[in-house]
Amino acid sequence: MNLSIRIQLLLFTLALILLGVNLTAGIALYIQVNTLEENHKHFGEEMIEIVAQNLLDPLHSLEIHKLNAQIGALTSNDDIRSVIILDKEGIVLTDGTEENPLEEARYEPLTPIIQQLASSADPFLFWDHDNSIAITHRIETPFKEFLGYLHVELDREDIDEAVEQMVIEFLQIEGILILFSIAAALLLSSYFHRPLRQAVATANAIASGHYQTTYTTERRDEFGMLNNALHQMSSNIQHTISELHETQQEMEEIFRSMVDGVIVIDHQGSILKVNRKIEALTQLQSHELVGEPLNSIIPETITTNDLSNIDRQHTLMTASGGELTVQINSAKIQTTSSATSVSAVLVVHDMSEQIRAERQEQYAAFQAGIAGMGASVLHNI
Repeated sequence: MNLSIRIQLLLFTLALILLGVNLTAGIALYIQVNTLEENHKHFGEEMIEIVAQNLLDPLHSLEIHKLNAQIGALTSNDDIRSVIILDKEGIVLTDGTEENPLEEARYEPLTPIIQQLASSADPFLFWDHDNSIAITHRIETPFKEFLGYLHVELDREDIDEAVEQMVIEFLQIEGILILFSIAAALLLSSYFHRPLRQAVATANAIASGHYQTTYTTERRDEFGMLNNALHQMSSNIQHTISELHETQQEMEEIFRSMVDGVIVIDHQGSILKVNRKIEALTQLQSHELVGEPLNSIIPETITTNDLSNIDRQHTLMTASGGELTVQINSAKIQTTSSATSVSAVLVVHDMSEQIRAERQEQYAAFQAGIAGMGASVLHNI
């Protein structure tokens, strides 16, 4: 599928703007989500440290009702989804509910976490569980006596709501930016497309021979330079053609005004062009001779091979049926171009005056001889 330059520029600009907007929004969203999660983790860590201090005595004496009271204080916070307290072996002591279904059982999701905490120097371990931020804390006394574990799961609902709100705001902003980017792309494509379209129009006009159809611009960028170069090229071509036309007219006038007759013939021996002298000798106009075979005015057979070395007298026929003795010299045209049909040029010199002068000289010599003979006869008598 062939798309115009304007459409390509429009699509490229749109893609570039949308890519930049989406990339920026994606990075901002990622940073915001990470920031919210870090804030939640920091909040949970601080709260767990405080609660853990209150759990030391009831955990040491295994007073479940006091543990439940501490859990109740925690779960009153809307950000906390669930709380579990475990002993040193990882057995659940209480989950803060009256039913306490997990009591004296292992909470399987915590098994690998407890194993990691057992060998970790950090008493806190953060992990994801059921779309919650899970924080498991190893409870120790100030004297490093290990008492058990406190597991808290923070609700991600507020994070999800914040992300959803950000996505909605982002889509609204992106919609506005899309409209803006379309307008910007149209302006940008017009800025580049208009001079390019003018350059193409100028080039097509020059290719069609309309050298006066040019377009100049005040722009100083590459498009302006291109249009001005096309304008200069058109002017140069027009000037060159004008000079060639003048030269052709001069050569045509020289050809037409030559004292001797000139005949240009093609490869088939047909007349292509004659000058005024041939018109005067044959008493025929140029348009009457062009296209006619050469033997229509020179009856003697002249072959193609003869065209390169003709230098003899021939008879030239006139329109009235008369005959003129002419001297013909020819030159065969050798060209590598297949576009030209010119084969030879014949120069025709009218011998009439020369023959008349020779006859007058002969007649004068004859008269002088007779006069001399008569004088000699009279002298002898």
